[in-house]
Amino acid sequence: GRTDVMILVSIDRVNKVVRMLSIPRDLWVYLPGVGQNRVNTANVFGSLYRKPGGGIGLVKETLKHNLGLRVDRYVMVDFNGFKTVVDTLGGVDVDVPCGLSDGTYINIPAGRLHMNGDLALRYARSRYSTSDFSRAARQQQIIRSLWEQTPKSELLFKIPQLWGTFKDVVDTDLSISEMMALGVL
Repeated sequence: GRTDVMILVSIDRVNKVVRMLSIPRDLWVYLPGVGQNRVNTANVFGSLYRKPGGGIGLVKETLKHNLGLRVDRYVMVDFNGFKTVVDTLGGVDVDVPCGLSDGTYINIPAGRLHMNGDLALRYARSRYSTSDFSRAARQQQIIRSLWEQTPKSELLFKIPQLWGTFKDVVDTDLSISEMMALGVL
């Protein structure tokens, strides 16, 4: 369906730098062959209209057409998959800069907090009491925190094992060898 979060990750292999760019999900763009709509509908229309490459094919084409961004590979995770990834990695410690309260959906205080998959998902998706920019910052914060908290010496050797767990909840066109190469980087 519609993508809830879109983050473009750029990997500079020479300088060993990883950058993230959040694409606002409500950004109005031209979907090639479909027309004007929000960027988060590209996936659903690509699948619905059987575009070349399906949903992800239209996402790639839309980002290239509107923003000049080339997408070489993709990773797609649904909500349950996100929770599984966080829980499998033992949760995530997040420095919450200010309290966050969205009615009964989430109510957490400021400070360092260990989050399980469910709480991390709520933290990442919360949008009613803050802006979409704050929401994007929280999503990137969770990704960075997961990366920083996973011992790199262990990660490389765990990739095949983790892939056994994640292959049913993660959709990607990255091969195991590409994942291993990224783990080394």
